[in-house]
Amino acid sequence: MEMRGRTVLVTGASRGIGAAIATAFASAGATVHVLAEADDIHRMAEDLGATGHLADITDERAVARALDIIGPLDILVNNAGLERLTPIEEMDDSGLAIFRRVIEVNVVGTSIVTARAQASMPHGAAIGSNAAAPGRRRRRRLRRSAGAR
Repeated sequence: MEMRGRTVLVTGASRGIGAAIATAFASAGATVHVLAEADDIHRMAEDLGATGHLADITDERAVARALDIIGPLDILVNNAGLERLTPIEEMDDSGLAIFRRVIEVNVVGTSIVTARAQASMPHGAAIGSNAAAPGRRRRRRLRRSAGAR
């Protein structure tokens, strides 16, 4: 698909799925912007021929600054997110803080970026959100089962 003349922002693009999505858009000729709170986002962007923006998506001012620099988007890909598994039996103060941060990034941060970006997006623009977690084995459960034999 030809993307020349389209401006794309991919959040959470410093590695993994986000980096792959940004790479695909760049390969299709889009003007790509990548946003992440990872310090290496600028290096990744440079390698891709994109523009990097260092920001935490839960920080409304940082998101606004980045979007003001980028200007109107044709495509927004909400890919930033956290996945931290905390078993319920380990839900102490630390586990609760992790859970709150996951909700803050995955729900509130995504909403902040979407609301701010869509305000200047032209008719026909697209917004997509990715919610993927890497596959995991139930090691704890497997260890318990193996030990019970």
